[in-house]
Amino acid sequence: MWPSKVKRVVYLTSTAIPATVAVVFGVVFVVVAFFRLKYPFELEWIEGAYLDQARWLAHGGALYGPPSIRFIPTNKTPLFFWISSLVIRVLGEGFLAPRLVSSFSTVGILALLGKLVYEETGKVSAALVSGGLYVAAFRFAGAWMDIGKTDSLFIFLLLLGY
Repeated sequence: MWPSKVKRVVYLTSTAIPATVAVVFGVVFVVVAFFRLKYPFELEWIEGAYLDQARWLAHGGALYGPPSIRFIPTNKTPLFFWISSLVIRVLGEGFLAPRLVSSFSTVGILALLGKLVYEETGKVSAALVSGGLYVAAFRFAGAWMDIGKTDSLFIFLLLLGY
């Protein structure tokens, strides 16, 4: 009887509890990101410049033309701005479009992390914990995973290439 209790305690402390905590962190991230999506102002100082770049593309402007009084391009790679400009054409102007790109990229990161860890370990709980650890760092890492910046898309594409 005693060994089965020990096995249950070991299972709970090594598998079920960490996986549950990871899922809770995932839910908290989704809720926080949802409420930040429609916030009408910059969540970080560079977000407005990235929105301007995506909006410029959505209206047919050249991404890397010479600087002018109307538009000065940033020195970032173009894919994030192209995708955001397509979303702007569908949903309209505002921070929602680039934030959606980043939020969906973060969800893709979580899925790819889970897939990679599951392939290595064969354990669903380990896959859940990998994603949970990623989103648990949200606040400590600067709360950038859901804002309209190129970072989340970059990490998603990096993991996708792995």
